[in-house]
Amino acid sequence: MPELTEAVRRAGPADAQRFIELTWEFFRGLLRHRGGDLLLAPTEAVFEIDRFTELITDPDRLVLVGTVDDVVVATALAHTEVFADGRELASFDGIYVEPEGRSVGLGQLLATEIEEWARRRGCMGIDGRALPGDREAKAFFETNGYKARFIMMHRELA
Repeated sequence: MPELTEAVRRAGPADAQRFIELTWEFFRGLLRHRGGDLLLAPTEAVFEIDRFTELITDPDRLVLVGTVDDVVVATALAHTEVFADGRELASFDGIYVEPEGRSVGLGQLLATEIEEWARRRGCMGIDGRALPGDREAKAFFETNGYKARFIMMHRELA
């Protein structure tokens, strides 16, 4: 059986439609977990091509695609924010690999690329989020050396 070739690269205009499709798959997966609806609430209701163009040209964002044999099967999005004291923090907005593309190390390649980008920018750290019950996401972060920094609690009032 021939070996698969995995790669990560910056997303470009030609990736817009596939990126949006995979983002919606990622969103649907988040909605299966407690808190997913609140996490997505501030997200634009529709991920449009114009928004994608803004993301890939924003210098404070990194938009990646992951490929297996040159077919896009994964996405990653990260951003940075600057604190009042001038320090910069990077954050994962999301990493998604289609189920058929998992277990080949593509998620790790995406995370490594984001971490290298954050280091080049001089970021003091990088944050990632995992929803309650999303053991896969939690295990991914822990395997890569992440530790809980805070736990957000929520109570519905309605």
